[in-house]
Amino acid sequence: MKKIQIILTSLVAAFLLGANSFAASGNIYVSKSSVYVGDTFSVSVSITSSAAWNIHVTASGPVSGCTINAADATADAKDTNKTFTSSCKATGAGTITLSLSGDVTSASNGNAVYLSGSRTVTVTKKPSSDTGGNTGGNTGGNTGGNTGGNTGGNTGGNKPTTGSNKKPTSTKSTNNKLKSISVDGYSLTKVNDNNYKLKVTHDIESVNVKATAADAKAKVSGTGKHNIKDGKNTIVVTITSESGAKNYINLTVTRKDGFYLEDLDYIIAKKINNADIIVGGDTKVSSSDIAKMKDSGMTFKLIYSNQSKRLISGWVIDGSKIEKQKDFNTAVSFNSEYRKEILKLSNYADGLIVSTHTPPDGAKLRLYVGDKFEDGNLVNLYSYSQNELKTVGEKIEVRNGIIELDAADSNTYFLTMSSIAGAKTEPKEVAETDSQKEDNNGPIIAIIVGALAATLLSAIVIFIIIAKKKKKQTEEPEMPETPQSNPFNFS
Repeated sequence: MKKIQIILTSLVAAFLLGANSFAASGNIYVSKSSVYVGDTFSVSVSITSSAAWNIHVTASGPVSGCTINAADATADAKDTNKTFTSSCKATGAGTITLSLSGDVTSASNGNAVYLSGSRTVTVTKKPSSDTGGNTGGNTGGNTGGNTGGNTGGNTGGNKPTTGSNKKPTSTKSTNNKLKSISVDGYSLTKVNDNNYKLKVTHDIESVNVKATAADAKAKVSGTGKHNIKDGKNTIVVTITSESGAKNYINLTVTRKDGFYLEDLDYIIAKKINNADIIVGGDTKVSSSDIAKMKDSGMTFKLIYSNQSKRLISGWVIDGSKIEKQKDFNTAVSFNSEYRKEILKLSNYADGLIVSTHTPPDGAKLRLYVGDKFEDGNLVNLYSYSQNELKTVGEKIEVRNGIIELDAADSNTYFLTMSSIAGAKTEPKEVAETDSQKEDNNGPIIAIIVGALAATLLSAIVIFIIIAKKKKKQTEEPEMPETPQSNPFNFS
């Protein structure tokens, strides 16, 4: 029964160990917990099940050396176990504190595990060498049994003691503490006394670090301008006390791999036109952000890409064309609830169905279609609404696997190289040129001129008729009056 219990216990332990073997971890160790002044010892960090690591060990107190800064990853991207060691030397009596910080990442889940921990080492002065002298002198004197023996023994034995106790005491300061640390233009986040962090935007290529020691006699190194790259950058500032004891301050600067919506105010303030803004597959752009884009009048590119940074879908938003300021979801789907109707209307043409949310006014949709079409292919664009397909774009060229479309008044589209019979043409507003305006005004001007000419001609005709009538009346002779007989005339 006892053997069975042992076997079961072993199996359970093995299972538990196996279950945790995939969790990345790290611990700090010291070779000695107490030493004498001048002694050396080592500090080690052991990491397990880690494919990437960024670890730091800093020391405070009467010690030199004792620092570890290791940031790397396995070449094959597989988990491994590693140990990092540094040599330390105790420079004075007191307590040495060793602090672990950083993180490790396992390939099994890709999650970073933050590391922390500390170890202390007690430093004391070496014991005096007087004991041997006193013992020898006293023993010899007492054994001789006479005052001379004692006097000689004690005198001889005690003299070394007096000399060995006159060890000079150092007056140099061991203070290697940090008073302040800063980066021009930014506010740092403090993790602990030896670790600080900062996040900056993608366009920042360098930072300027400033630091001050608590003791004016201590020296500070590692400050000034530091170039940074995408991802985590570790900057180490070293404070060296007057006695030589070093204290290491770790500043982790993380530079973003691109601009995000949270950087919109910064982009507008810096007037970074056509900035690529990274979004997710269904990022919601608030109406307030749309309003900011409108007010700026700038153009913004919302980019959704895969892990290889290949575009999946994106939107080009021209702030100068925005009228309505409403929330907008960037999600794009390559399917639709109207799939059957679209295929039937297209006579089952080979193509690609795309569904979107209603974009801001004047927005353009950018899609990766390299899985369906080849570079150079000319694609026709149809919008679907109310069981009807409308032509909204023709012979749109595929370039680098990407096609750019003008978003129509629809949320559902069909892309195909075929021409769909029966599809209606979406009316487009075309700006009139000056010549076109003249052509459009031509008929109107002709009508007006014709009307005026007709009126003038009518007036002339009427005038002529009236003139002729008057002339005729003037030329006609007057008839003499016929005398009438007067019955009352007697002559």
